[in-house]
Amino acid sequence: AALTSKTGVYDQKTNILTLTGEVHVTDDQGYDVKTELARINLNDPAQAEGDQPVTGIGPKGKVNGRGFRITDEGKTVIFTG
Repeated sequence: AALTSKTGVYDQKTNILTLTGEVHVTDDQGYDVKTELARINLNDPAQAEGDQPVTGIGPKGKVNGRGFRITDEGKTVIFTG
């Protein structure tokens, strides 16, 4: 997957990367997801979450949610709301 955002802050002490402003995620399976905030916990196992509106499109359709959680090293993605 590829991630882009306007800004990002890495906290070396907690190993958490916080991306803000036009966070955009794409992958080689055709998924394209956008939100305004993503917190990525890089500890093992890595996880990500966001509590801002999220929109996306991919091979299985479209999604609009109030937030998201990614667990199981990317195997499980939950859109909230």
